[in-house]
Amino acid sequence: MRTRRTELGITAAAVADRTKRLGYPITRSTLAKIESGSRASKLDISELLILALALETTPALLMYSDAPDGESRISPSSPPFPSGDSYEWWCGETGGMGIWSAEHESDSVARISSLRRLLRIRKARGRERLRLYREQGSPYRDSALVLELDEEESEAARQAARDGWTVKGYGEHDNG
Repeated sequence: MRTRRTELGITAAAVADRTKRLGYPITRSTLAKIESGSRASKLDISELLILALALETTPALLMYSDAPDGESRISPSSPPFPSGDSYEWWCGETGGMGIWSAEHESDSVARISSLRRLLRIRKARGRERLRLYREQGSPYRDSALVLELDEEESEAARQAARDGWTVKGYGEHDNG
């Protein structure tokens, strides 16, 4: 936290003010305890998310700011791992770094991969629709790319469902 705060050139009081404006106030004294590690190494998810927003970064980068070269533990009893590996685990790039069975790790990575594919397609389709809107105004005709991305999204959603994700908007009408 301190590193990111310094990069932004803001004080802990400014971070506390930002958290208040975001609707989840974290006091200056609490921030000092978190930064110094004197808070019994406890940080709940709500605080992590608000702090990431207040510090204009991602929760994963806030957790592993020394990646890839630092060291971290993913649990008190785990051996130290390179922070880059821990960051990849946090982001779903890898499974449990040898802590789980290989089969479970493979399943977890497959699930994350299918979700990422679906989200990338949705993002690409949104960018293309925005480009068309700017180019053609409202209403605009779907381009061949948007129609292709629609089909890819349907297939990605079906794959995500097979991998165990619940995907809203896909049902009997598309065999999903």
